[in-house]
Amino acid sequence: VRTILNNWYYTDPLFNPYELWERPPIRHVYCVYGINKPTETAYQFTTGTAPETWDLTEVFYEDSGKFYSDKGRLKSTSNGKSGDGTVPYYSLSSCHNWLGDRNVTVTRIPQRLYDEAAQEIKEPAVTFYESYRILDEDDHQEEMTAIWEMDGVDHRLVLQNPVFLREIREEITFQEQRLTLMSQKIQDILEQQRSLFAPKGSRVPQIDADCSWNYLDATCRWPQYCEYNYNIGDLTLDQSCRIKSKNSCKCKSPCVSGVCQYENFCSGAITAFGSKNGWWGPCVAVSYTH
Repeated sequence: VRTILNNWYYTDPLFNPYELWERPPIRHVYCVYGINKPTETAYQFTTGTAPETWDLTEVFYEDSGKFYSDKGRLKSTSNGKSGDGTVPYYSLSSCHNWLGDRNVTVTRIPQRLYDEAAQEIKEPAVTFYESYRILDEDDHQEEMTAIWEMDGVDHRLVLQNPVFLREIREEITFQEQRLTLMSQKIQDILEQQRSLFAPKGSRVPQIDADCSWNYLDATCRWPQYCEYNYNIGDLTLDQSCRIKSKNSCKCKSPCVSGVCQYENFCSGAITAFGSKNGWWGPCVAVSYTH
């Protein structure tokens, strides 16, 4: 054990276990991980019967604020969070040191799923810690750091979790729309945008996987966006709920630098600032309704 610690930790020229890693030198950093799973954090060994051998006698775990051993001993309580089943929370949370102490917002979801407050879907709670530092105010250049803590999600299952896939899709769509607006110098729309990150207040179904079956009402949830559309190979009612066929887009606002606000959900529409602020997109080949 001493040899391993000396060779691979204490004397490693690239890794210093006593210092925190610096933030990567890139503009956008997203640190995503699960929390509050029972996670091994420490081990107790005794000298074995054979020379230079060690016997494992006790394993210590952290689990949602408790620190205990496999022998049933409760050692102490921690800060209320634990790791993802593989990596302890102390290591996972090192990203928090990159947030800084200014322009930090903390948001927890689910708050209101999609556009219907009455819909209750069981999904892992996610806490978002988001911060930014302005690099060039005139050109909207920022250094952005985001931490997503997903409650109860295992280390190996984060990247396939439906909530993670939905949120990363929302974030990518939002950032792409911001780049479009910045490239076209649409200053008045950019000023409406209070956050540099995707809004967390509501979510609108945008792909078939977002739709599901409501057994109580015997119809697809979110009927404004989803419809029952059976395809050969569907095994469940959830699979047969799909995004509605989108109508052609019509602008309800004047076209400004190639972008307008649409009347409703339609083909190519994007929620640039959250669904409450309407659907936006290019105004090429669309009509303007006065």
